[in-house]
Amino acid sequence: MLNSTQDDLGKKYEIEIVTCLKYLTRTNTVESLQELDSQRTSFDKRKQIIPDLRKRFRDSRMNATEAAESGSSSSSGLNSVLFKKLVEAEVKWTKLLFKEREAAILRENAPLKETEANYKQKIKERKQNLTPEAIR
Repeated sequence: MLNSTQDDLGKKYEIEIVTCLKYLTRTNTVESLQELDSQRTSFDKRKQIIPDLRKRFRDSRMNATEAAESGSSSSSGLNSVLFKKLVEAEVKWTKLLFKEREAAILRENAPLKETEANYKQKIKERKQNLTPEAIR
């Protein structure tokens, strides 16, 4: 269940970030191209981290399960270490989910920022075109 949830979230993340990258490419402004470069770099880093996190998480769960099944006296110390690793994996996964949501918010806000910039430009142009007679 957890693996399928992770896979689903991973797929959703890729869809969201690819949509964002396409939007930034279509926008084709200096700012959007800078953001595109930044997002691509972050996306590439995350793509490298995710499989490693999944493997670590899976290994930690397997080790925890084996330790619990063995019931040996040394398992309590091992369980403590495994629990810490499991918590670390959960923290990393949560941070990844946060980054995914952050990317979605950036994608949602990008059109608003573009619209705001367009309005500001129009206002600036209109102010420049005002004549002294129009002001009176």
